[in-house]
Amino acid sequence: LNSPGTSSFPLQLMWGPTAEKTSECAFKKKSQETECFNFIRVLVALNQTHLYVCGTYAFSPACTYIHLENFTLVSSGRGLFLDGKGQCPFDPQHTYTALLVGVWRKSKGLCPATAHLAVPPCRQEGRAGSTAVCAYSQEDVERVFEGKYKELNKESSRWTVYSGPDMNPRPGSCSMGSSPDKALTFMKDHFLMDGKVSPIQGQPLLVKSDVTYTRITVHETRGVSGILYRVMFLATAEGLLHKAVELPEGSHIVESIQLFAVPERVKNLLLAPGK
Repeated sequence: LNSPGTSSFPLQLMWGPTAEKTSECAFKKKSQETECFNFIRVLVALNQTHLYVCGTYAFSPACTYIHLENFTLVSSGRGLFLDGKGQCPFDPQHTYTALLVGVWRKSKGLCPATAHLAVPPCRQEGRAGSTAVCAYSQEDVERVFEGKYKELNKESSRWTVYSGPDMNPRPGSCSMGSSPDKALTFMKDHFLMDGKVSPIQGQPLLVKSDVTYTRITVHETRGVSGILYRVMFLATAEGLLHKAVELPEGSHIVESIQLFAVPERVKNLLLAPGK
């Protein structure tokens, strides 16, 4: 979006896939003219000095950090580029939204971890052609991943609750060394969790008919009475920008703006709350 109140970065940074990755992309029968590039799908502010960015990287998702002062790539403890699988889609045509939730340390302070929570449109029964915006609790997500696994019963071809001994260290926890073959085999056979994560309050924050939301950004602001409100800015595939306010009785769209003279899909949305 190029409108008053948005930030502008005059510096440029070239970050394309290597020749090897481009060749691998072509081997996957993808187009070298339209698909085997690095399409940026995640761009979030990590803090006041760095951005966290992920791209499709020729159908091999990768992530990295950008230093805002000189707009250069920054190497982390795991190298210049990080594996972006699970944080960024492979296909640049896939709809995807990312939210940087926070940074915290695991037990004993050994493994700093950053949570990147994708928020896809959630489904609501009985409503055709509707898009819903849902919010999930990080504690609920962690509780499910700390719960029981599912395993496939090969005789009945049904998923059942795994009742065997748990792995130590538990898959998904931080480990100082490489994972043994036994742990890798366990993760391969038990990649589903038994629990489920439901939206906060058991329902979507907002449901809108005949609209496809492509991007979302959230801002908190205080009203004249001092009450803190959560404001959502939602971009659509038709080139609209919806401003919705979350209230105790539900979320309401208070403003709708047509961004372009000719309707087109909004691909990026950047919030500048200080403007």
